[in-house]
Amino acid sequence: SDAKARSSHALAASNCPPPRPVVAPHKVALIGEEDFSKSCYSAQVNRIRVMVYWTIEEPDSAGRVSRPIRISTMVVVLGTIVLSLLAMILETMPELDDVPESVWKTIEIGTSIVFTIEYILRLWVCDMYGLSMITWALRGINLCDLLSIVPFYSELLVNNSNFRWLRVLRIMRLFKLSRYSQGVKIMTCALSNSLSALYILFFLIAVGIIIFASAVYFTERLNCPNFSMDSDQGLDAFERYNIGCENLGSGSPFGSCCWYSCEGLPMGFDSNFSLCAYQDGPRFNASSIGAWSVHSAHEVSFVSIPTSMWWAAVTMTTVGYGDLVPNFWVSKV
Repeated sequence: SDAKARSSHALAASNCPPPRPVVAPHKVALIGEEDFSKSCYSAQVNRIRVMVYWTIEEPDSAGRVSRPIRISTMVVVLGTIVLSLLAMILETMPELDDVPESVWKTIEIGTSIVFTIEYILRLWVCDMYGLSMITWALRGINLCDLLSIVPFYSELLVNNSNFRWLRVLRIMRLFKLSRYSQGVKIMTCALSNSLSALYILFFLIAVGIIIFASAVYFTERLNCPNFSMDSDQGLDAFERYNIGCENLGSGSPFGSCCWYSCEGLPMGFDSNFSLCAYQDGPRFNASSIGAWSVHSAHEVSFVSIPTSMWWAAVTMTTVGYGDLVPNFWVSKV
């Protein structure tokens, strides 16, 4: 009772509606008075639908169905969700390769059947609170319920390994837990009430990502060394630069490793000029190198602004995977 009181106070403080909408006001009297004149079902079928509704949609509310039955149904559904998620996780463990495939298959068949029955029953009684089947089916949580059983039937109907990637949709079953968790309802309501502030936050983050990604892309390009026939850093230096970048990966004594647009030089990783990624002028066909020129295109890691946006995102969120690291001191500043 104390826990329920604290939960009610939390909901009231956040200006949230009740965790689960009880039957719509114009339906309460219909259910209470058993006025089924407007229904296409018989009175007996409608009474069964009312019992199904209170059992699977309002297990925490006082309805026509006894509390033990409602709680037992909720426990069965929750247990099925947990069992399904555990099986999905444990099935990927190399330590459990000795477990027969039939065990995982049996669990998947059993849990999918339970989820299918639950989905069909909830669809059958969706009009009890004033929703059409289409409106009910397009709700977010109900779409998750539908997607969670798609992998099972796709593999059942189309026995093709190309559809095994659909198994990732099983993770949607995790969202089914939100229907039975008071804490998740409160958190969802709080996020809903904070959408305007979150929009501003995401906008500022997007602006920062674009600005810093563009800055690091162009500043890293400034650290690309220049090579030409008329300078001290000629063809031999450019060849050593290519070899150094191949060995070091991210930098060389000349500066950052960059891709170049080359003219008059052989291209490709099988040549001595593997950093010649773009062709300037006609393709090199001569057996010996004559006049040549190279122009830096961009740094090897920061190949474009969208790629740099990934670096900006993981840096601004303090994740810092380290897969992209600026080398030029201006970029670091």
